[in-house]
Amino acid sequence: MSHPREYIVAALRATRLLAAYNAAKFHFVVSKAKADNETFLREHPGFNVPSLALCYDAYGHVSYRDYFESGRKHAEFFAGLINAAGLRDAAVLEWGCGPARVIRHLGEFLSGKASLAGADYNAETIAWCRENIPGIRFEKNELAPPLPFAAASFDAIYALSVITHLSEKMHGEWRDELLRVLKPGGLLIVTSHGDWYREHHLLPAERAQYDAGRLVVRGGIEEGKKWFAAFHPPAYMRGSFFRGMEIKEHLIHPLPGSIEQDVWVARKPAQAGVASRALEAGQPC
Repeated sequence: MSHPREYIVAALRATRLLAAYNAAKFHFVVSKAKADNETFLREHPGFNVPSLALCYDAYGHVSYRDYFESGRKHAEFFAGLINAAGLRDAAVLEWGCGPARVIRHLGEFLSGKASLAGADYNAETIAWCRENIPGIRFEKNELAPPLPFAAASFDAIYALSVITHLSEKMHGEWRDELLRVLKPGGLLIVTSHGDWYREHHLLPAERAQYDAGRLVVRGGIEEGKKWFAAFHPPAYMRGSFFRGMEIKEHLIHPLPGSIEQDVWVARKPAQAGVASRALEAGQPC
């Protein structure tokens, strides 16, 4: 059953008041987290933290403790998926890295000596990462492709809660771009709003669309922001987003680090040209 809050948010979205609500909520959560944030900073001297505005823009909260603790848990989880695929000394990209909550910890958990890169469309976020997170390459991209990397640059790419905030058009364009910068046989890991979100967040009309296997998109606010939301039936992910790829795993809630989204692990075809021919034919490899 949908939470009553979803009806309130839908009304705010329809009346174009969602941005104002978001701004007001920011000030509320800052006040609520103030005492614990001060305690955290005393407990972790020397640990660079992003501004509260950058935290809220990326994560919807301003807790430095959560930024630190969930970042480590999620880094260990994603590194585990990469390690399990047999990748060592891998070149890894986090697409949509935000202010480095996860990627700053990733190298600690990966096998061998990894080469890490993060990309995000928020210029202020990338500037902060470059200044505060050493040893990782950070690059800015736009809302639409391309990425500032050469073809076949990465052994693995992961994206945590990125396609969940994109239009259907951008799903297709970014899928193709991620495949471009991924090496043949490389690993693509993305999270999606799956059945758990269908049960807890979708309104009846949206649920019917989801159950028909169609992507559900909530707009009414700037694309890419957290209130711009997409919901992904597994049929859509298998038949559209991962078309032409080998799906290795589909993991669902509950997952480590309280990840409520579905996690998909897929491989790009090892043979050059296979994915593009499949796309042209509209068939899986």
